[in-house]
Amino acid sequence: MPQLSVDAVNDLGVDAAHSQAEQGVQWLADHGDKLDAKTLCPSGRVVALSQDKWEACLQFRRAQLRRDMVHLIQDPSGVTEAADDLGYPFWMRARHGAGARGSALCENFVQADSWAQYWWARDPKYDFIAEAYLPGRDLAWTSLWHDGELVASFGRERLEYIYPKLAPSGRTGTPTIAKTIHDQLLNEVAVRTVMALDERPNGFYSVDFREDEFGYPCPTEVNAGRCFTTSYLSTAAGVNFMDLWCRMLNDKLYFEPINKLIDRIYDCLPAGLTWMRHIDCPELLLDAEGKVLHGGSPLTWVAG
Repeated sequence: MPQLSVDAVNDLGVDAAHSQAEQGVQWLADHGDKLDAKTLCPSGRVVALSQDKWEACLQFRRAQLRRDMVHLIQDPSGVTEAADDLGYPFWMRARHGAGARGSALCENFVQADSWAQYWWARDPKYDFIAEAYLPGRDLAWTSLWHDGELVASFGRERLEYIYPKLAPSGRTGTPTIAKTIHDQLLNEVAVRTVMALDERPNGFYSVDFREDEFGYPCPTEVNAGRCFTTSYLSTAAGVNFMDLWCRMLNDKLYFEPINKLIDRIYDCLPAGLTWMRHIDCPELLLDAEGKVLHGGSPLTWVAG
């Protein structure tokens, strides 16, 4: 991304600044107090913690949100130790980065060792983490906070990923089909997950979960300061998260109290909404009965 400077951003004369890129979020978190623009961003410490999957996963376990072990793999001996402790299959992924970077399901030692060796051949300093494989639903939770208070949130299940066959893990970080859910346990665990990283959340926190064999949602990562890329579709369903974010930046923007713009803090979107999107296809939003709320015809989307 382009090199940023406080002077360059201030010279733009903007009222607010937000980033979807990890590097940009970290920069805003570190320099927000020097900017004329408001950011509603978590602290630099919290953003750095959330972007380090090893340290974040340790926090999840300290908060008793996960009971399985997590391993940091920095050399071949780490692969052996993780395999001996976790057994097969286990999950490997990059310590840093988005889009399911470096992810693979390892079903035997040859797979695990070969996967690590491939990445180390490209970058000897590449770190992995290894965890137990979680077989349940792939869940996500979007939330907006203001000075420690939850403003709005909703959960969804990821059903299909974009071009899954292009990645050994079958996950490419971006879902093509997802459906909103109402799940009280997910809401409870999600709030505890955010609070495990930040005692006074401020701004956006997007949380990934995978259910274990008992249906318990295990947190896998938190994107502090960033929306999910599907958040814009929530506008078509009645809740514009970026509008809420803007309203919280400045009292002058409070044309209406936020509690009049949303019906519920938890599960602020109806259950059963289905998001569909893909490369070179128009996005599509369906309600629980299959009625089109946003986008073109379902037949057009499938044909595309």
